[in-house]
Amino acid sequence: MHSREVKLAAYASKIAREDPILARVRRESDKHRKTHGCDVHPSDPATGRMLDVLVRATRARRVLEVGCGLGYSAIWLARAVPLGGRVDTIERDPLHSKLALRNFKSARVHNRVRVLRGDAVSVLSKLKGPYDFIFEDATFGERPRHYGDLIRILRIGGLIQFANWFPLEYAVLGGRYLAEWKRQFPPGNAPEKTRRFVEDVAQDPKLSVLLIPHVWKGLATKLEN
Repeated sequence: MHSREVKLAAYASKIAREDPILARVRRESDKHRKTHGCDVHPSDPATGRMLDVLVRATRARRVLEVGCGLGYSAIWLARAVPLGGRVDTIERDPLHSKLALRNFKSARVHNRVRVLRGDAVSVLSKLKGPYDFIFEDATFGERPRHYGDLIRILRIGGLIQFANWFPLEYAVLGGRYLAEWKRQFPPGNAPEKTRRFVEDVAQDPKLSVLLIPHVWKGLATKLEN
């Protein structure tokens, strides 16, 4: 990300009105990742606010998150659902689940969040739905494997937000950008895989898909079964 984009992203996060509890959970997540060398990458405040706005605007009552981490995004989601709404969040790491539950209690949203323990592919295959809103924040490699179940459990008119499509930038720009990715992340095939997956999703007749450039997030709404 170039310095111009970094400054704009920082400004967007600044005006997102992240409260002290969320700020603590985000800092705790970053510290946990550095200490344990795991894959906990909390969303930034601007993404959290985007989730808040989308859930409120769609009046989503049943929300699913794929990839809980320490619970940062789930707190944003749980605060946005209406009275009687619920957030289900999938997490495979037992320690992450334990810490997330503690954070939900601290944020006073524990009565609106249910942690579903296990691998995303396995958990999603057993879920019935329908869900009004899905925040898909899983690792890149898992997405094609559970995509069919995501669409199956999303109601018609429901919305999916896909996070972290930034490898697509390297694939689209190609050349030295793709070479740089491969130098940093050997064997480094995530850009090509992400591009193929994004284009497959965009061609799905059951969906209407929007890719938001620069922030590399994708939105899709379900049109039919």
